[in-house]
Amino acid sequence: MSVLLLILSLTGVSYVDNRRIFLNRGMDILFVLDESPSMSAKDFPGNRFEAAKQVIAEFIDLRENDAVGLVTFGGQAVMRVPLTMNYSFFKERLEPLQVGRLGDGTAPGRGISLAAAHLKNSGAEERILILLTDGENTDTLISPTAAADAAKELGIRLYTVGIGTEGAVEFEYFKPGEEKIITGSVMSRYDEQVLKALAERTGGRFFPAGSVRSLSESLKKIDSIELMSKSVRIESESVSLTHPLIAAALFCLLFSFLVRKLILKELL
Repeated sequence: MSVLLLILSLTGVSYVDNRRIFLNRGMDILFVLDESPSMSAKDFPGNRFEAAKQVIAEFIDLRENDAVGLVTFGGQAVMRVPLTMNYSFFKERLEPLQVGRLGDGTAPGRGISLAAAHLKNSGAEERILILLTDGENTDTLISPTAAADAAKELGIRLYTVGIGTEGAVEFEYFKPGEEKIITGSVMSRYDEQVLKALAERTGGRFFPAGSVRSLSESLKKIDSIELMSKSVRIESESVSLTHPLIAAALFCLLFSFLVRKLILKELL
């Protein structure tokens, strides 16, 4: 084996390392995710919120050169993940999120306006928001329409996804601060016409999602609509294997010597 490795090292064997280098900046994508109590409805595996998190994580796995961020909202809105290309970090922050941490209301206007403000000074050529919600607005401070108009003024497109099946759906969630599990049923009440209007006024689209599959397909369709021309340069580097092969040959020689002297000698 040592002789074979030494012979290979003398041939100058090497491998080619190809690297993709993007020459233009990708999109800025901010998710605006509903975490109001109704997102604990169990018409999706686990519940609507857990299913949405799963689909978002799968979408993130397909990113290569896009910056992604996350705002969640209930009665309030919070920036959970600022724009980043560290996709592992994004998923680490996404995974532990739970329903109901931001109050009992549903304030998509606050979520949209916070996300749009975060994208205001972005230098990306394409900037989009993806709103995922299952409920109607209950907030009187910032209307979703006003927030969508603000996004439009900034040149940001808004896509809306309505989550949930029709009719009464069982829900169960752990209410923060009260140390108790609340169960019951909730009616799917997102307003398709409102969500469609919000998206269309910014140049985006609305997608209904009554299952995990349709939710996943919605994000794939958004991805295909926003597909950017990516300029990529392939850099190839030839990496010599001479030194590793020599080191391996020397290791084999040393191992063989030790076996003969320390083991076989004892057997003899």
